[in-house]
Parts: sequence; C-alpha cells; structure tokens
Amino acid sequence: MSSPVGDRPPGAGPRRARARAPLGRPGPSWDGSGLLGRPATGSGADAAGSGAARAGPGPQPAATGLDLRRDGSVAGVGRRALGFVADECTHRLLLFLMLVFTGADVDSPGFFAIAIVIPVAYHWTFDSLGWSPGKRAAGLRLINDRGEPPGPLAGGVRAVIVLLVPFYLSYVWAIWDSRVQTLHDKAARTYVVPLSALPEADAERP
Repeated sequence: MSSPVGDRPPGAGPRRARARAPLGRPGPSWDGSGLLGRPATGSGADAAGSGAARAGPGPQPAATGLDLRRDGSVAGVGRRALGFVADECTHRLLLFLMLVFTGADVDSPGFFAIAIVIPVAYHWTFDSLGWSPGKRAAGLRLINDRGEPPGPLAGGVRAVIVLLVPFYLSYVWAIWDSRVQTLHDKAARTYVVPLSALPEADAERP
C-alpha cells in the first residue's frame, strides 16, 4: 500500500508547497502621498524613479529643453559678471550723453529723473527682449522657464528690483544660488544661459 504522502523515502520532511505566481495586477495601496493607486512595477517604475531622482527642484529639460541648474545649461557667475559690466558701461554712457544733451545740473530734479529713467528704461527694454548689448557681447541670452524671451511684465519686474535693491546685492545672490539666479531673476522667474546652449534658431536671434 502506498504512503499517503506519496512515494517518498522514510524520514523525509514535509513536502513544501510550490509557490504560485500571483494572478492579476497588485491591488490598490497607499504610499502616504494622499493618493490611492496601484504600485508601479517593472522597468517602467525603475525608470520613473531614477528620472525623478535626477530631476531635482526647479524647471526641468522636459519643459524648456535645458537643464536650468548650476551644473547644467545656465551661465556661470564669471560670464554673467562680464555681461553685467558691459551693460553697466553702456547705460552709464547713455546717461552721460543724455545729461550733456539736456544740460541738466547735477543738483536739479531733471538730473535725478534722468538718472532713474535711463537705467530702468534700459533694463526694462532689453530684459523684455531677452538680450542686451552686454549679454550679447558675453554670448548670453535671458529666458523664462519656458525657454522664451521674458516679455514686458517679467522685464519690468527685473528692472524695478534692480533699482530697489541697493549696492548690487541682487546680483551677489547669484554667487551661491543653485541656478545662478539673481534676486531679480527669481522675482521674474528668468534665467541667463549661454547662446551655445540654445537651439540654433534661437541663438541666431538678436
């Protein structure tokens, strides 16, 4: 007569049940995010996780085509400083020529008005367009988080912040910022990138 457990030698341990593959998809689970859903599995989940780890904070290449971080596509502090010095010299030359042309005395209200209007108009105009003589000389372009010229609203915000923050402190912020943004960049949500980082069609624009 055969043994109830089959033809197995005496003394053998109990037979282990064979593991079966789960049927269907995993059930809904909660990951603490406030959303109830099914857990992602397989290579797709691994790719998504690794992509999220690489993305980090801030606008990503999917939105702009550029990596808008210090080690990515944004211009470095040295190159931005070169563009800044060139722009400062340019608008101060314009201010000097305007004062010579109008003959305004340094103690007159006219001098004060010109000293305010020229820098604001200079930065507002060129920041709206995404370039300036200084940035052009340094091979730079100003863009928003969609990779486009900032436009009049963002250009005006940058110009006002530059005027209100004393002693160029707005520019100093870029030294340690993770995206090399100044305070007026952060207020207007703009970035300065090298022309070489832009698509060819964008780089050829003024």
